[in-house]
Amino acid sequence: METERSLTLQQPVKPLVNPDEAVKLWNQFEDMKRKLLILVEKENSDYQRIYVNEKNDDGQYHRVPRDFIKKSGFRKFAMFFGISDEIVEEVREEMEGNEFLWRMKVKAIAANRLKMAGTAGWEVPIYRSGRK
Repeated sequence: METERSLTLQQPVKPLVNPDEAVKLWNQFEDMKRKLLILVEKENSDYQRIYVNEKNDDGQYHRVPRDFIKKSGFRKFAMFFGISDEIVEEVREEMEGNEFLWRMKVKAIAANRLKMAGTAGWEVPIYRSGRK
């Protein structure tokens, strides 16, 4: 015997704000970021400058500087936006040669209960001072 199922009409996911309000809020965020985070060429900066290889139009690679927000900057965001984070997984793997690999998964939770998970990995050279 087959049972009937009633279909519930679901509303599609819609933006929380209209496009004009979204642009206004994004501009406010960018303005706050410029005022809140310190970008200087010193140790007390909220940014870390990392040089990355980037391919140019003729296919050649060259090193270019990129500024990435450090933990201090994200802590400021967390405080002013009411965001908490949790390291879900942290793994260090030995690699061939003098390197190891860090892999991390982090979950962030906003005051409105919105959750976001992120994963990152990076290789790090091991510098040894002649010791085995």
